[in-house]
Amino acid sequence: MVRTESSALEMSVPIHRDPRSNYVKRLNSAFRQGHLNVFVGAGISQEAGFPGWEAFNQALMRGYLMSDIGSAGPAAMLASSSIEPTATELYGALGRDAVADFVYRAVGKQFGFLLASVLYGGRGIDELPLKSVHHQIASLAQRARLFTLNFDPLLECALCRKFPKKNWVDFRSPKSDGNPLTGKYKVEHLHGWIDPDGKMSPDVVLTESHYLELTENSRARANKILKNMLAGRNTTLILGMSLADPNFRRVLYFLHKQRRSSRERIYVVTRQAKPAIDHYAQRHWVSRGLRLLFVEQHDEIPGLLRDIQAIDHASTFECDGDEREVNV
Repeated sequence: MVRTESSALEMSVPIHRDPRSNYVKRLNSAFRQGHLNVFVGAGISQEAGFPGWEAFNQALMRGYLMSDIGSAGPAAMLASSSIEPTATELYGALGRDAVADFVYRAVGKQFGFLLASVLYGGRGIDELPLKSVHHQIASLAQRARLFTLNFDPLLECALCRKFPKKNWVDFRSPKSDGNPLTGKYKVEHLHGWIDPDGKMSPDVVLTESHYLELTENSRARANKILKNMLAGRNTTLILGMSLADPNFRRVLYFLHKQRRSSRERIYVVTRQAKPAIDHYAQRHWVSRGLRLLFVEQHDEIPGLLRDIQAIDHASTFECDGDEREVNV
């Protein structure tokens, strides 16, 4: 039997012991005490057909070129065949993070409509498929605070299922005027939101310029919320996030350097890789104050959330006088 360099490396790395049960106990304790934050990334929306960051920017470039060329006349028909290779080359030349800035400057006021068409693919709010994970996250809202970097209203729609007398917009923060929503049940969009009709919140964080501005402005809304979440006394559970968001990494590094991060109070659900990869990833993120909670498949997340929530077999939701028992 020939031992490869890869197998030799894995044999030399200590086997990763996933302390999942202890982590779940800590998260359950935080939930029971009302001290849990749930921070949701793009992976949770991808389950409902929304694009990831890479695919989103590629589609944004294609959408811009198609709108620029138009769809009428022989010239447009002739040029349409070159859109895909042109978009790929231009995407590579500009770099992923510069695409949104490029398109924004090119289309101006039509930017919101183009963003919405790429994000929703022509679907309306009522056509968005809610998955088990969205309903389970919404169930946590009874005692936890919900935060997201996503632009879509999936979590609000899931909350609306709990309260049929409410509209999904009633759970979205910030409001259309940019002010934060008050009340117990809400989804805080750190980077703003985008509707299917192209309407956007005033503080959308999407382009490279937006991220650079956040770097310069420590008092920006997104920065203040993120710092309070990660440096506060509450426990934070991160779902569907690759930890590649530049602003998130910057703030986390700053808090750790200033010894202000919530040591052993930030947990990240991530998919298992090879033992060697898991070992080194764990070692790196522990040094930043994070704890990794490994799952083999993403469809394990709803069950994990039920374990974290486990108080009894049903939860009672209360919302402005509308109280009902909902199985979870």
